[in-house]
Amino acid sequence: MEQAIQQSESIDDRLFVPLSRFLADDEINLDELEKLILKNGFNLHHALASQGKDAAVLLLRESVLEAYVKSALDRYAETDSSFRKIRQGFSRQPYVTLSSDSYGKVHVFDLSRKDIYQIGPLWELQGQQQQIPVIFSITSKKDAFLNVQHERELVRYLYRLHSYFCKIRPAAGNEDVRLYNQGGDYYRKILIPAKKFGRVAWALWNRTNNQNSNK
Repeated sequence: MEQAIQQSESIDDRLFVPLSRFLADDEINLDELEKLILKNGFNLHHALASQGKDAAVLLLRESVLEAYVKSALDRYAETDSSFRKIRQGFSRQPYVTLSSDSYGKVHVFDLSRKDIYQIGPLWELQGQQQQIPVIFSITSKKDAFLNVQHERELVRYLYRLHSYFCKIRPAAGNEDVRLYNQGGDYYRKILIPAKKFGRVAWALWNRTNNQNSNK
């Protein structure tokens, strides 16, 4: 237990504390957020066709949040060379290959079983002797760490060590914008400023709806 605590303190100092400060202080304007969601490849027309107005805006809000956080992680990595995304076609075990798509999702191809698994954004922090895997979950939902055990077990098989799981979501109400230890050596939560993700979602919905009306 002592070793695990020392390791978690080290990774907090090296990654989670500075990352939480970076996200708290990060500035991005609404126009940049709109460009990010469009660059992320989200299908606005599909959302409008398959959802009612309120549901479509909620879906857009989640996508804007994801696009922003993934962009912020990329920009933070520019300040820390020991923190990086997995590489395309990266393989850690025989017959197992990892790749990431334009949405930041990681696909794990197990050629021996002919199975494909999907996990959240996967990053690595360079440790003293090995790469430390960190899985991120980006969501507005307040619920606890649900359905993450399978992802952690899969990454543990690939790396032969425990992975860290960090949930990033906007603060709500009187919640403090900061890093939280979620009751365990390997679970973290970072609350970030709301940054008006909902306003961007409404702007995207109105613009796309007006474009469709003018056709």
